Amino acid sequence: MRFFRLLAFVTISVLLLCTIAPSVVNSGKKPSEGCIKSKIIGNMGDMTKINGRETHCWRGTKEVRIQYQKVTTMGMTQVTHTATYTDFSEGGTIYVVDLSTDPPTGTRTENPVIKSLQEEDLNEVGKKMMEAWGGKIIGKGKVLGKECDIWEISNMGTKTWIWNWINLKTVTSMGMIITTEATEISEKCDKSVVKPNIKYLRMKEKMKGMEGLGDIMKQFQPK
Repeated sequence: MRFFRLLAFVTISVLLLCTIAPSVVNSGKKPSEGCIKSKIIGNMGDMTKINGRETHCWRGTKEVRIQYQKVTTMGMTQVTHTATYTDFSEGGTIYVVDLSTDPPTGTRTENPVIKSLQEEDLNEVGKKMMEAWGGKIIGKGKVLGKECDIWEISNMGTKTWIWNWINLKTVTSMGMIITTEATEISEKCDKSVVKPNIKYLRMKEKMKGMEGLGDIMKQFQPK
């Protein structure tokens, strides 16, 4: 279970990075809607294997990430199948739906970073955030023929390929190596980005390591 908690923390950290920071990395314009399908693979030597897939769709200020992931470690397998909904126009609330239950169940949590920076210039904040986390552009690369800026965030053991404000590939090395890479890009949104009408339980406990993150990020706001 400790491993799975570590994996969850790494995933959330990278998600925060790829949600806020990439908006200034590339000079191109992000399409108003679209979908990216990606594969997820990872390992920690022969002890742990990770396989999965992700569909990330957005329209306007709304987005959804549908992810299926299977982690096998020391003979124990855990499968997750979730849909994460975010509406950046309504603040820092994130809705997560567990698609593996029948009927689906949901939780909602406050994202301290998005909420605290909602009224700020996220382009400037994103750039300072990348730099504050030790991020720097280390070159160019292509994913599915799209030319990307490759950012390295050494403090998080992460490299990310950004095209037109969109993350197309991420490689994270924090005790394990996890690669998420786009396999298909569309400038049409073919998934609903509106959260389903189900009951959402409010997650009252903050994730360890995330307390006060919104306040910390305030120091990177433009003066």
